[in-house]
Amino acid sequence: MKKIKQDIKNAVFEQIYFLYGQDDYMKKLYKEKLKKALLGDSDEMNYSYFTGDNIDIDEVVYISETVPFF
Repeated sequence: MKKIKQDIKNAVFEQIYFLYGQDDYMKKLYKEKLKKALLGDSDEMNYSYFTGDNIDIDEVVYISETVPFF
């Protein structure tokens, strides 16, 4: 979580973040902090969120390689 806090503070972000662990509150908190830092108050057109055991890796790769609209 220190790395995420530092990235948000410096506005320098990784291409992907993997939030995991038993503390659901902290995962949700940092997910929302990252989302706000990256998107601001804009709409979520270029935002994708995956959760669960049945994530289609091909879809994740496709979305990550797609150029954003705006």
